[in-house]
Amino acid sequence: MALDLQEMDIFAAERLPCRPWDSTGKPEPSDLIFPSYSVRRTGDNLLKDCCRLTLKVERNLDGELSHAVPDTTIHGSLSSVHCSLDKKHYQLIRGILENNLGEPVEEFLRPYNLQDPSSY
Repeated sequence: MALDLQEMDIFAAERLPCRPWDSTGKPEPSDLIFPSYSVRRTGDNLLKDCCRLTLKVERNLDGELSHAVPDTTIHGSLSSVHCSLDKKHYQLIRGILENNLGEPVEEFLRPYNLQDPSSY
């Protein structure tokens, strides 16, 4: 599968039980509604401009018989982003990237001239 996601944005949100508006009225226009829960935005956009994410997802369709290749492989590239994060959001995004996308790829290594973000 090849995915080309354009005009991407990131925002903070909270997961709510299914149909939380039953007792409070109507859903918010920005709510994302799924069969068993909904997601409600809790703040503004974190990116100054939208970005682009390109993904290539490969699946091992013979996974029951052969493990010569991984069951799922995802390769992707992200355009440059300009964002404004508070410490809480920065730690969340950094944790996701370190724990889920933590392969040390040369393109994403921190340039030597950047300071530690906690110092400014």
